[in-house]
Amino acid sequence: MAERILPTSDLGFKKVLASEENKDILAGLIQDFFEIKAEDIVIEKPYSIAICKELIENEEVTKLRQTLKDVAASFKAADFVSEVQIRKTAFYEERALYYPFERFVQNYSKVETIKTGADGRPVRYSSLKPV
Repeated sequence: MAERILPTSDLGFKKVLASEENKDILAGLIQDFFEIKAEDIVIEKPYSIAICKELIENEEVTKLRQTLKDVAASFKAADFVSEVQIRKTAFYEERALYYPFERFVQNYSKVETIKTGADGRPVRYSSLKPV
């Protein structure tokens, strides 16, 4: 009998919110929770059943279970990072803080988003955007 993936697992959550074909669901979640219109969403490491199957076939299930972040995405107005946990795990609070802070500082000094000050010099903090 084939083993099934529970809808409460990280993989199930990632399938629903981090699939290219489900960007509208992620946009709706962002709109409903944060009242931000998520336009031009780009999902970081989108869910792929092919990658999951490959990991299982190569007996690398531990890699499959190690998701860095459940969902990470960028859009015009902000970045989005989600870490969902059903059961209490070690260091959840630390991860819940670390991922958004890490994402926030990744934008620092991004050349394509830096604005120029009145003196013509780049203002590096202008490249930061909400997470």
